[in-house]
Amino acid sequence: MGQVFDRVVLQTGDSPVSMTDAEFFSLPLNQRLRAIFEKRVDFYRGTEKVELVQALRAIREGGVS
Repeated sequence: MGQVFDRVVLQTGDSPVSMTDAEFFSLPLNQRLRAIFEKRVDFYRGTEKVELVQALRAIREGGVS
C-alpha cells in the first residue's frame, strides 16, 4: 500500500505548523498523543488529507517511516 501519510499539520494556537512525518515522530510521545486526543493534528499524503482513523491505523501497524 505504501506510505499512508508524509506530512502532519499541528494546530498550535496562533498558526498551524507543517512538518514531515519524521519530524512529527521526533516529538515527545506525550506531545504527539495530546495533539491527537485534542484533535489538533491533521495528516496528509501530498496535498490530500488522510482520515485520522486511517493515519492512526498505519501508525499502529508500522506503515509509516
